[in-house]
Amino acid sequence: MRSIRIQSLSVVHCATRLLNLSLTSAIGLSLLLIVALPTLLAPWLAPYDPNALTVGPRLAGPSLDHPFGTDGLGRDQLARVLYGGRVALGVASLVLAISVAVGTLVGSIAGYLGGRTDEIISFLLNIVLTLPGLSLTLALVAFIGPGAGSLILALTATAWAGYARLFRGAVLATRQQLFVEAARSYGATNGRIILRHIVPNVARPILALASLNLSSVMLALAGLSYLGIGVQPPTADWGTMLSDARPYLRSAPHLAIPPALCIIAVALGATLLADGLLADDRREIQ
Repeated sequence: MRSIRIQSLSVVHCATRLLNLSLTSAIGLSLLLIVALPTLLAPWLAPYDPNALTVGPRLAGPSLDHPFGTDGLGRDQLARVLYGGRVALGVASLVLAISVAVGTLVGSIAGYLGGRTDEIISFLLNIVLTLPGLSLTLALVAFIGPGAGSLILALTATAWAGYARLFRGAVLATRQQLFVEAARSYGATNGRIILRHIVPNVARPILALASLNLSSVMLALAGLSYLGIGVQPPTADWGTMLSDARPYLRSAPHLAIPPALCIIAVALGATLLADGLLADDRREIQ
């Protein structure tokens, strides 16, 4: 019973800390929700099929029928922005989810087992973290081939190590704490101790790192798609939309503004959320 009580308190404390957001974090989260919610509702909000050709005149400006105008093929820009956000945010979410899962598993093994296992994993982490992330991503995408699947694999290969190092440090710092020793004395398994005691105590730093990584992942996705080695046409994506708008920047600037603003809003919102969470942790430590 005492072990269960300790576990419950850890989870409740974690949830309380996550919900107690500062103004900076709240602004960042609001920006993310403003962009993410319409993309989730794209099937109901989009007025046309994002890939349907000639639904309107080519390069038409904003109007009641096409609030964001139409592109060079007569496709509705509003529909493409909404569905492009589903693709961009979906790929970024998968990258972060896989990176956090792999990093948590590897970091917990290294920190909890220690010894030779920790030395080998730490050596591997140092190698991955010293490699230039963008160069490694470009090399992997070029080797595997363009597409959403290759983007997820390439970006995950460079992102998981940061989570592994963070979680390894958290395990090393907390595995000798009294509440962990108490749980171990009551017969809790290593996996249960990690999930119920250590994970809640490191959830906020991991969320801050994930928020910060969301900004870099979104910019990398947009950049790779802009270069033509990311999400491939005719699939709508913010990066490919910017690439398609490049020849018309003077004659039809409305093509580039909505996807660019969406990318900026996500990157800024994720950065503000991460800064707010880290600032809250620093205040609690002081």
